[in-house]
Amino acid sequence: MLHPVARSLGYRLHHHASLGSTNEEALALGRAGDPGRLWVVADRQTAGRGRVGRAWASPPGNHYATLLLVEPCQPRLAPQLGFVAGVALATALERLAGAGHGIAIKWPNDILCDGAKLAGILVEGGSVPQGGGAAAFSAVLGFGVNCASHPTDLSYPATHLGLIAGAAGTRDALFAALSATIVDALDLWDRGRNFAGLRRAWLDHALPPGVSLAVVRQGARHVGTFRSVDDDGRLILETGSGCVTVEAGDVFLADRDTAAAS
Repeated sequence: MLHPVARSLGYRLHHHASLGSTNEEALALGRAGDPGRLWVVADRQTAGRGRVGRAWASPPGNHYATLLLVEPCQPRLAPQLGFVAGVALATALERLAGAGHGIAIKWPNDILCDGAKLAGILVEGGSVPQGGGAAAFSAVLGFGVNCASHPTDLSYPATHLGLIAGAAGTRDALFAALSATIVDALDLWDRGRNFAGLRRAWLDHALPPGVSLAVVRQGARHVGTFRSVDDDGRLILETGSGCVTVEAGDVFLADRDTAAAS
């Protein structure tokens, strides 16, 4: 159920028993002319996906939700929406789980709990038709959260919200919280005019500086420690030979993900 704050601001909800992908459905609704501020939620997905087209396991009981936004910012600022989504989701999870569970954002799009993957975020761009044949920029913010179960066949540890928050960790409770915290995060960001403030909030929720990471990008592998993100949202990795700035890539916890060793 939508949080009353979100409902009062005109946010809407489309709920489905099953969808191929909540992101795909939201993108299609945008192309069909939906005005945005629309949540698409499914009980299960048959073709859920993560970054770079990777499959996202989507059994019943977990949280699959996508928010469609129309003209949320200039298209060049769209990558910042990943930070909006990360702050909103981490805040919602902390409200349900309480303090002391090590909930943290791992750049660029994962939420961890004591080093185990709890959730993933997928932000994608689209378009919405306008008058005269023009098109407006749209974005979808997809949130996949392990609530009732988690996969056990991954190269890295995973967990689910029910193990952390107990009876409070349901997908319905999470969605209600998230539909409010995303409003706060969007307000803080102010359509890109306050990325500095959003960046500070993101760092407050992120893994602490000094965590060992392995980054794979363009066939090259870099191992170092997390230092920060820069003013453009790029990862700063401190290595033995200096700092490396990463705009895109696969990021692993160097001491916990078996994929990091390959």
